[in-house]
Amino acid sequence: KESTFPHSTRYLARIFVDGEARRRSMSASGGVLSSAFGPSGALVCGNTEGDIAIWPTLTAQKAANSKSGYRIKGAHPGGPIYAVAFPDEKGKPELLATGGDEEIRLWDLKAVIEDGSPSSSPPSPHKPLCILRNPQKKGTRQFTSPVAETNGLVSTRDGTMYAASGDGNVYGWDLATQKCVSTLSGHADTVYCVTTAPATV
Repeated sequence: KESTFPHSTRYLARIFVDGEARRRSMSASGGVLSSAFGPSGALVCGNTEGDIAIWPTLTAQKAANSKSGYRIKGAHPGGPIYAVAFPDEKGKPELLATGGDEEIRLWDLKAVIEDGSPSSSPPSPHKPLCILRNPQKKGTRQFTSPVAETNGLVSTRDGTMYAASGDGNVYGWDLATQKCVSTLSGHADTVYCVTTAPATV
């Protein structure tokens, strides 16, 4: 029976590549917990070991004379990487990644790829461009709550990034100033994901 699946061949090809990248990352080190396609078409995955695997487009791989992806070993020392996202800014090859603690790290993907370190190399010498830390709740005696994991990330066109936290809040960050500018509260339990509506809605 003829399929009525609505997606294009190009979309299906991406899904196939996504699955292959997941298979390779899982066999190399830990299981994949998060993945996202970047503006240039590169696929990025975060795994249970706190590593980031980068799979450039075929054109970029040929230019670098490489058949494999790249890896930022120990990209998130606080534990597994639960979410990866790209800032919604055109032309910036940057990546946001977060996981088992309150830290959100911003990475320069272009520098990692140009460095040419394959996924099988020793720990990456690269450092994050910046580290953002979601606030901790303070009690009546000024005690702070335990560090909560960050489960989801999404960025908007105005340069704001929202982080879904295990403490039941969603924190809004201004990426330009690297400051937390808003807190969306009201959830009684962990917030596992976050998204934004299209500008046309």
